[in-house]
Amino acid sequence: MPDTQTIIDAVQAGIEADRDWLIGLTRDMVRIPSVNPKFESNPAINREADVQALLEPVLKQDGFRTEQWDALPGRPNLVGEWAGNEDRSLILCGHIDVVPVGEMRDWSVDPFGGEITNGRLYGAVRST
Repeated sequence: MPDTQTIIDAVQAGIEADRDWLIGLTRDMVRIPSVNPKFESNPAINREADVQALLEPVLKQDGFRTEQWDALPGRPNLVGEWAGNEDRSLILCGHIDVVPVGEMRDWSVDPFGGEITNGRLYGAVRST
């Protein structure tokens, strides 16, 4: 089994190889307002389904079997499964929703703009 540093180096190399694609996908996700409707109900910003719709073909392209269902009305969960075996498996679990962004005037950048400034991507990423 490889040592921890070898694994970290391999992951970083993979990220660097697809850097532009990863940044683009992240920007696309940030640009879709996905505010949790339990905090603020507004169809214009409660777009979790749109984020799931963006991610599903990405997973399928990489060989995942996907399935979606509503955890709550209008709030789909997306599951991607890449078949493994009893000895090796991996589960990734993430949140698509964000908390309300508050007053826009309090932001130095648009929280859903996906703006890159000084090599950093800014957006509404405070998870619930």
